[in-house]
Amino acid sequence: MLTIGISIAECMTLGVLLSNYPLGDMSKLIAFLLVGIGYDDTYVLMNGFDRCMTETDDPEELVRNTFATNGVSITVSSLTSFISFSMGNLSSL
Repeated sequence: MLTIGISIAECMTLGVLLSNYPLGDMSKLIAFLLVGIGYDDTYVLMNGFDRCMTETDDPEELVRNTFATNGVSITVSSLTSFISFSMGNLSSL
């Protein structure tokens, strides 16, 4: 977790220094939102992985079944998050 935080801080700092673009309120929050979305998808995948482990012992088949059963839910949740964050970015506070 510390490594993720440091890398996010470095990327944001380099982006501001190289582009001379000031950070707005949404720019400061986007890193935390992306980390939250990533963790959400990880929990969905790990739950599906645990459920598929009872079906087969072959690692390739296990990964294939995990993504086949959980890929749609990850796609839908990521799409709805993208749409809601985009609409939130367009609105003024």
